[in-house]
Amino acid sequence: MGVFADWQPAYAEAGIATFPVNADEKSPRVKSYNRIGRKGSAQLASKFSDVDAFGFMCGPRNRLAMADIDEPCENLLADVLGKLGPSPVIARTASGNFHVWYRYNGEQRQLRCGLFPGRAIDILGGGYAVAPPSRSGSRRYEFLEGSLADLGALPKMLPVAETLTSPENVKAPGSDTAKVGERNKTLLAICGKAAPGCGSLDELVRYALEMNEGGLWDALPEPEVARTARSAWKYQQEGCNGFAGDRFVQINRAAHDLLKVNPDALYLYQLCRAEHWGRDFLIANGWSKTLPLSLARLQKARQFLLDHDLIVCVRSETRNRPAVYRFSTLNGVMGGERGRGV
Repeated sequence: MGVFADWQPAYAEAGIATFPVNADEKSPRVKSYNRIGRKGSAQLASKFSDVDAFGFMCGPRNRLAMADIDEPCENLLADVLGKLGPSPVIARTASGNFHVWYRYNGEQRQLRCGLFPGRAIDILGGGYAVAPPSRSGSRRYEFLEGSLADLGALPKMLPVAETLTSPENVKAPGSDTAKVGERNKTLLAICGKAAPGCGSLDELVRYALEMNEGGLWDALPEPEVARTARSAWKYQQEGCNGFAGDRFVQINRAAHDLLKVNPDALYLYQLCRAEHWGRDFLIANGWSKTLPLSLARLQKARQFLLDHDLIVCVRSETRNRPAVYRFSTLNGVMGGERGRGV
């Protein structure tokens, strides 16, 4: 007996309707999986008795919401729990990432939700999740804390999750369906997340076609589905697949126009953007010992950034401490005074 058939009754008793999935591709093995109830789930367990992976719908159907942390970082897990609230049920995925379970409270499905900018965190108030103890090859999904017995004590997410916005969010209404105007965007995000686990474009296209027939939205024409999958595959091949958690250093066009005449300043600015987004930072003279810049070039680059209001000094240097800087906007300095650093 496979894992799905073995565990389907336990999940059904806990009020969760499950369905078989292909764990390697994280794709459902059946159509209309988002409409399956516990009775239909039991029938599927008999039909797919040898399957070792299964999943369930997040959202109102099973009264579950989830924080999907696509990084194997326990510090990030702790930060998420601090923002969204503790939960007695935390699962580890086959790839070593984390799922934090909550009681559904009207949350929407938000990919790369912006809880911690630049980090791979999704809020699943819709869509599906792979369930423990599914197997993916030699690896297994597992409950890291708690079990099905703790579902009655699940808390709701703290309200911070309801106000998150991000250009990458994919929101679906409570019915777990995507609006007509959002179908391509939703499918692109789904394909982008699946692309790293696909061995070829053909495999990703097959996955996209399965998702298109899954009932999450009114089905798109097959040629359009294939084009969307090709776009996601192109992002993956070019190393710019943000849907899968790739991280980027971005600067706006106005800053680029200023910096293109000064390669050292451009390098220093991008380095600071990569390491110090959202917080104050140092550009001490001693940094030149670890950078491909001499002290004189570092000082000139720093002064260029100050002169063009790309950074500002928010604490001047003293004899015993270096100056502190922060990023400015080109539409107005964020306050502070110029400084040389130490």
